[in-house]
Amino acid sequence: MTTLTLNGYKTTVYSKRKRLYFPGAAFALKDELKAMAGSTWKDNMWSVKDCGRNWFQLRCLMGEPVYDWFDQPIKEHEGLRPELYEHQRDLANLLLTKHFQIWAADMGVGKSLAAQSAIEVAGGEWYWVCPAKAVPNIRRELNKWDCTARIHVCSYDKIPEGTPLGVVFDEHQKVKNPETDRAVAAQALADRIRAEHGMNGFVLSMSGTWAPKSPLDWWSPCEIVWPGFLREGSIERFRARLANLELTQTGGVKFNDFVSWKEDEVAFLDERLKGLATRVRKDECLDLPEKTYRTIECKPSESLLRVKNALCELAPSAIQALIWCRELSDGFQYKQMPDGLTECPHCDENGNMWYPETEQYLPCAQCGGSRQIEKIVREVYEVPCPKDEALVGLLEECEPTGRIVIFAGFQGSLDKIARICRQNGWEVIQCDGRGFRADDRKLDPLDVWHDSERPRVAYVAHPISGGVSQTLVESQKAVFYSNDFNAEGRSQAEDRIHRIGCKAAEIVDLVHLDTDLKVRNALKENRRLELMTMGELAG
Repeated sequence: MTTLTLNGYKTTVYSKRKRLYFPGAAFALKDELKAMAGSTWKDNMWSVKDCGRNWFQLRCLMGEPVYDWFDQPIKEHEGLRPELYEHQRDLANLLLTKHFQIWAADMGVGKSLAAQSAIEVAGGEWYWVCPAKAVPNIRRELNKWDCTARIHVCSYDKIPEGTPLGVVFDEHQKVKNPETDRAVAAQALADRIRAEHGMNGFVLSMSGTWAPKSPLDWWSPCEIVWPGFLREGSIERFRARLANLELTQTGGVKFNDFVSWKEDEVAFLDERLKGLATRVRKDECLDLPEKTYRTIECKPSESLLRVKNALCELAPSAIQALIWCRELSDGFQYKQMPDGLTECPHCDENGNMWYPETEQYLPCAQCGGSRQIEKIVREVYEVPCPKDEALVGLLEECEPTGRIVIFAGFQGSLDKIARICRQNGWEVIQCDGRGFRADDRKLDPLDVWHDSERPRVAYVAHPISGGVSQTLVESQKAVFYSNDFNAEGRSQAEDRIHRIGCKAAEIVDLVHLDTDLKVRNALKENRRLELMTMGELAG
């Protein structure tokens, strides 16, 4: 048992079973202790987890200058690549000075090369962790720049068990949920680096979409890079500070339901993150042409509107109605069709399954013990859609450059777009949930894209599958045939053509039914909140 002075109040504290107990803690410390990780009130005393992130906050309450490391002036380092832009040198020097950093840098500002150059100066072994679909492209970039550093590139789903000198978490929005396996693995790796190398280790987290769905997306990356930098010891505490909540009861269960964001707290997050997170805006550091936006409105036919109304009436829920209408807006409908029989996945070799309520094996309720169930396949039924005619017009507009990038929110839409492109004399590179492939299967898809001997190449992709990591500046137009509700995918996809080397960047939205506008407006609101967290009060 010992005595600590926290915020001027002398408090007794003792450790037991990996917890810290504060008997008789002053009432004025209630909010501070309550905010810490694992805080509980029991037997008239507060207790919290005995962990590094809580001790960081306790040392802060004791008056120690724990944040000074993140406020130190940036030092210039020798050995950085001469081809770096000024802002890239600033980022590299920032990492080499402070070691534990978050780069909230717009897509296309060259943060990957800045990180690579800093790693070459730092030396040692590094891990570069990124989304699985980005692994080939990161390796391609490292080879392109003749990287001399020892960098092991891996995906978030396959983080090795070793302890390198440093790690780069690329596209850190992939670990925004602290409960997921990938976030737990990322946290464990960062903790190992701090435990073995101390302040000599490096943890860099970077993304062009740092908080794509809500301001809460900041908490987990901050905790991975430096546990305790944010006062709140859990994402729930963080949510309680940033959002207006209302106590709601459903089925006898009480919970805090989200009402709205506290925009003053969201905007103040920029101040709270200073020293740990750095914002790099594309328009401030690169002389690029501005992105221009165009909306092509495709008038729906009366018969299609009648079909839409019928679907809304038949839908079992509002969500299903929205999905059906989004499909219809793209000119197709998915239909689940029987296609013979397949082996039942629910039962054992005898056709039985375990029923916990009776604690015995009984004939399978799905197949009746026959071990076969009906096989269901998804078929696509297309209907006339004015978006198709608009797309043909956009292909004609892109004839002079010979390159076009097209995104859509459904697999059925992507397959139709690819067919339209081929019918109009364009080669197709398609990236979706089934993989990344070109019409010429013998070549790497990006080799096809960069081959100047090929007169017309269309890059057709889902925003999540093909909208991350790629550089596609050869195209001056990115067409969104449709969107989904993933703000990260939309933001990332837009900037595939708007980066170093681009000559023009026009973003085109095809709008058919009103659901297209609803989805796009939701994406805009998410982007507004994301920018606000880094001090940009975007309209």
